[in-house]
Amino acid sequence: MTVVTERSFSSLNEDGWTNTGGSDYSIQSDAAAPKSPSSVGQILFPAGFGAGNAPAVLEKVFGGTNKTIYVSFWLKLSSNWVGQQAGVNKIFHFWIGGSNHLFLNAAGTGNGSLTAEVWLQGIVAGGNFDAGKTADFAPNLGASGQLVRGQWAHWEMVFTGNSSGASDGSVEWWLDGVKVGSYSGIQFVSGAGTWQSMEWSPTWGGSGGTVPADQFMSIDHIYISGKP
Repeated sequence: MTVVTERSFSSLNEDGWTNTGGSDYSIQSDAAAPKSPSSVGQILFPAGFGAGNAPAVLEKVFGGTNKTIYVSFWLKLSSNWVGQQAGVNKIFHFWIGGSNHLFLNAAGTGNGSLTAEVWLQGIVAGGNFDAGKTADFAPNLGASGQLVRGQWAHWEMVFTGNSSGASDGSVEWWLDGVKVGSYSGIQFVSGAGTWQSMEWSPTWGGSGGTVPADQFMSIDHIYISGKP
């Protein structure tokens, strides 16, 4: 595969990334950052922040030439992270066919367990809800895929877009080196599916409720490569 982007969060914008969000997005120092210490990207969810929104959005445009992409990053949710009541704690969104048909979710509510999941929305076929147009893909290979608050976790993924008119797309993901999920038979879009862009748009919810106290999502070192 060919490198699409690699950033260590040594500055607010790197390698063609853009951001919106003001002071809610910042570069912080974390000596425990596992890949490229000490600088990490951090987004603040302030106390009282309402569900259904993201405090900041960072974007990288790929160009739409890669049918398959590999994604690697390290994630840490603050030790006081409260999961939104709908169990929707979005991390990254991936655009294919002109829309964010795939996003990563730290699925869980309140102070309960959080699980590394891949969710799909508005696809043509291959999901497990809404006649195949929506998917909440949980780990299905025996490992729990649990995310521990206050600890860094390494996510790796391989996403393959579909051929035109076919349900031959797939998603696979690993957590700390263990493969936890694999789903195939997906048709993301009606035409040939190539990956166009990625957003760190960490939406809290769902709908309903507000963040009870300041909480944080941190990312260390994003690496993406791809092939046609």
